[in-house]
Amino acid sequence: MRKFKVGDKVRWYTVDGSPLWNTVIIQKTPGGKGRWVEDRVSQISRSTFKAGGWWWPQPDIEHARYGEPGYLELVEAAPEPAFSIRKVEGLNFLRIFYKDRCSPQCTFPESCRAELESLCKKLNEQE
Repeated sequence: MRKFKVGDKVRWYTVDGSPLWNTVIIQKTPGGKGRWVEDRVSQISRSTFKAGGWWWPQPDIEHARYGEPGYLELVEAAPEPAFSIRKVEGLNFLRIFYKDRCSPQCTFPESCRAELESLCKKLNEQE
């Protein structure tokens, strides 16, 4: 299963405003009113991500419960960025890529990373 990314739309089941699942077990006696909640992933780290004010483990973490009824589910994947930068393999230079295809053989020094990331962000917003 793919790791969640910022912008992914997800849903999970809540009972009285709390997720039916916590990080380890299902609520034993949920009681109260339950409903599905949808939100977008707003923050990520290597092992967790945040959606709807709750932190969830990424799918490759041992205590994740993906596939269990009521646990967090992917509703809609965030669009993949069309423009990105990558380090040239074996060299200390960067290149701009468009949808996994390298741009013309222009390379930029590592010191240009911030400007290139800003440029890619603007191009992706217009894509």
